Amino acid sequence: MEVGVAIVQTGVTNGSMAALVAADAAAHRGLVSSEDLARCAALVKGPHVWRVRHILGQVDGRSESPGETRLRHATGAMRLASTPQFRIEDGAFLAVVDLLLEGSRVVIEFDGFVKYGRVTSGSMAPTPGDVVFAERTREDLRAHPSTRTHRPCAARLDDPARIVRTLCATRRPCAQQPDPPCTSMRCVA
Repeated sequence: MEVGVAIVQTGVTNGSMAALVAADAAAHRGLVSSEDLARCAALVKGPHVWRVRHILGQVDGRSESPGETRLRHATGAMRLASTPQFRIEDGAFLAVVDLLLEGSRVVIEFDGFVKYGRVTSGSMAPTPGDVVFAERTREDLRAHPSTRTHRPCAARLDDPARIVRTLCATRRPCAQQPDPPCTSMRCVA
């Protein structure tokens, strides 16, 4: 329960996005549940705790990085539902993508750049070879005829409207499975 209280206090002090990032990371590692977070949010009082309580309803432990959490939140805030860590299988081809826009074949891969370096000796972090192999799989996905891929980087996360504009442009018909029209999205010209 202490982890949950720390997450709520982090949100009250540093903003609700800080709480969501911390909560996703803790849920990903199995340290908290939605129920734990709700109980802890009820314990903490203060002027901004309602924002934290609201955003903690969006916790999803499938997000694997702060950037993926922020990207999922940005697309959700623009009313674009997405599925984190979606598996795409096509014969021998297998890829797990950061997000798949629901009702489409649009893949969103967050490019946080951290994966390209900063591996320390003795850590459980992926080796440079692991990173290159995973990146090659993602590049294969970009060329796959049944998907369209969008790769925003961290600098784009502060401008969700720009991400949505790009996603609207990306949502063009894919091979044998056209996307629904973009009219249901709040596209900004």
